[in-house]
Amino acid sequence: MAESVDAPDLKSVGHCARGSSSLPVPIINIKNMDDLKIYCHTQEDQSIMFDFLFEIYRNNIEYCTWEPDGDIEQGGESEGTWGMFIDNFPYPELWDKVVEFLESEDSWALEDDVEMALGDGTISYPPLTED
Repeated sequence: MAESVDAPDLKSVGHCARGSSSLPVPIINIKNMDDLKIYCHTQEDQSIMFDFLFEIYRNNIEYCTWEPDGDIEQGGESEGTWGMFIDNFPYPELWDKVVEFLESEDSWALEDDVEMALGDGTISYPPLTED
C-alpha cells in the first residue's frame, strides 16, 4: 500500500506549468531554399545522388540535372561536370543529410568526389579553406 505524504499542490506554491505526456521537442528553424548545386564527375555519380535524394524527398523538392558542357572540343581544358540544381528544399535538413551520406560508408558507390554549393558558393561542401 502506498504511503500518504502531506505535500502542497503545485498551484499553491506558485508553479503553474502545464503537464504533458509528450517530451519537449526542440524547435528547428527549417526554411525552404533554392539554388543548391551538386557537382558530380560522372553520370553514374549523378544518378546515385539523384536516387539518394529522390528516395527521401520524392517530388517534394525540385530537381534539374545537367550534362557536362566542357570546352575540350574547342581546345579548352575543362571536361565539365555532371550535376543538378535543387530548388524548394528544406534547409538545413537536406544539406545535412547529403553531407552525412557523403561522409558515410555508403558513399563507397560514388566513383569520385561530389561537391555542393549553395547560392553564390558561400556555403560549400567540402568547405572552402583559406590559403
